[in-house]
Amino acid sequence: VILLCCARLACQASRLSLGAMMPLIAAELKLSTSQKASLLSAFPLGYLLSQVAGGAAADRCGGKPIMSVVVLSTGVGTVVCACLQSFASMWAVVFLFGFFQGPLFPATGVLLTRWIPSQERASATAIVDLGNPL
Repeated sequence: VILLCCARLACQASRLSLGAMMPLIAAELKLSTSQKASLLSAFPLGYLLSQVAGGAAADRCGGKPIMSVVVLSTGVGTVVCACLQSFASMWAVVFLFGFFQGPLFPATGVLLTRWIPSQERASATAIVDLGNPL
């Protein structure tokens, strides 16, 4: 449960850092206002396209392999973002960030449902959900 909370925290931090870092990214890449807006929209677009399919994959394959892909891709994407030097490459990586993080919540639900007894599930879910606002 603690590991799921930490996974949510790491994914949320990477997701929210784009907005905070946008002034620096925009200055370095010389982005226009519309490019900044497009970049900020890339993550939710990728997320939207993978959330339902990611949930189906978690139901079929189990939550652990899906969650492993989510966390690994978040780490790799964070490192790759530091090396990007164009709007197009940044947009693609931010889109992929969203795409690979889309299954986060469904995979968490599958893990909690399969591994936590029903009488303890609400408490476990609350602990996992702490990773979002932290």
